Amino acid sequence: NFEDRSYAKVRGIVMNRRNVEGEEEKVRAFAEEAGLEIVADIPRTNDIIHFEDMGKTVIEGDISLEVSKRFLDLAKLLIEEDEQNK
Repeated sequence: NFEDRSYAKVRGIVMNRRNVEGEEEKVRAFAEEAGLEIVADIPRTNDIIHFEDMGKTVIEGDISLEVSKRFLDLAKLLIEEDEQNK
């Protein structure tokens, strides 16, 4: 538990989809029970694997893809919150 150590906190949950049955319901139920927000929803896509095979992130491979935009939105959220907490 990082919070007990006073050097990190849980901001929320990243739903990194695997496309298994009931995954969204399970993640949402856990988030509600834990009092956490789902801060990003990353779709399962072969684009990630394709660019990893090329030694790239999906953002480096094609910044215009929806999955790239999801990662960028998450990064923006975290950076903005970090700036506000300084």
